[in-house]
Amino acid sequence: MYVLILFNFFVVPPLQSLIATMSTLVAICVYGWLHPERVFESHYQMASFVVTCLLSGLFALCLLTAPGFSADCWPSRPPSIR
Repeated sequence: MYVLILFNFFVVPPLQSLIATMSTLVAICVYGWLHPERVFESHYQMASFVVTCLLSGLFALCLLTAPGFSADCWPSRPPSIR
């Protein structure tokens, strides 16, 4: 799940990515709260997931909005192997 959260910030503009990540996180947590032990085994595990999700999203957002960094600098295709 964390990989998808981080990948989201590299594919979509930061504001849209933040909205998508937050809405997905809220949906997962509400479903986990309404149906205990289906998504998370305990509320502690859900709280841990929320904190790590928010921190990884924050780090990805900081990376992409850092001065001098642009997602456009990544090559559009991998270099050919010779």
